[in-house]
Amino acid sequence: MTENSSDDDGDDGGDGGGWEGAYASTDAVGWDTGDPQPAVKDLVDAGAFTDPVLDVGCGLGTESCYLANAGYDVLGVDVAPTAIERARETAADRDLDVRFEAGDAFALGTPAGVVDADWAGSVLDVGVFHAIEPARRSAYADALARVLEPGGRAFVLSFAPGAPEDWPPNLISRDDVRDAFDVGDSDRGDSDGEDSDHGDSDGDWRVVDLRDETYVSRGGEVPALLAILEWSTED
Repeated sequence: MTENSSDDDGDDGGDGGGWEGAYASTDAVGWDTGDPQPAVKDLVDAGAFTDPVLDVGCGLGTESCYLANAGYDVLGVDVAPTAIERARETAADRDLDVRFEAGDAFALGTPAGVVDADWAGSVLDVGVFHAIEPARRSAYADALARVLEPGGRAFVLSFAPGAPEDWPPNLISRDDVRDAFDVGDSDRGDSDGEDSDHGDSDGDWRVVDLRDETYVSRGGEVPALLAILEWSTED
C-alpha cells in the first residue's frame, strides 16, 4: 500500500502488527494522500456501489468518508486500531455518519469477524489485495464471498505491473486476480467471465471488468488495476 516502507508493508498474517506500526509512527502514510482514489470517484459518479458498502482495509477512512458523503451506508474495517481511531476522528470532524471497526479481513463473515455473512451489497478494497501474499489470496477471496450478499460486487484496486518494482507489496496482473478468485480459462478477456467454483463457498465469482487505472500516492502516480467481481450463490 505504500512505497519505501519495507517491513511495514505486506501481509501481516492477520495480526496487523506491521500496519499498526505504520499508522502509529507517522501522521501521513505514503499510500494515502487524504483524497479518494480517482477510480473510486469514478465509481461513485457511475452509481456502481450498492448499500451497504464495506470498505476493507479502510486505513484512515479516506474512501469511507467520501462514500458516506455521497450518501452511502458505509462500514470501514481495518486491522490497525490506530487507523480506526483516526478514521473515526475524521468522520466526526466532518459530521459524517460512517462506522469504523478494527478487525481481520480474513475473518469477515465468520463468528470471529466484525461483519456478518451476507451483509454487504458492495465491498471496496483499495490496496489490500496487493498486500496479500499469493498463497493467501484465495482465502481472502473466500472472505469477500462470505460477507457479500448474493449478487454483490467487490471492487478491488491494486498496484499493477509498470509500478516501480522497488515499491512493495506486490504488483497485480489480470491473471493474479483470475487465479485468486478461481475464474475459469474462458475468462481471458476483460469482462463477462466464466463462473468459478471457489473454495468451500457455495457460489461463483464472475469477472465483470478488469481495467487499467491510476493509483495516486504521496510518491506519485503509478499504474493500477481495478477488478470488479460479482458473487452469486447457487439456488
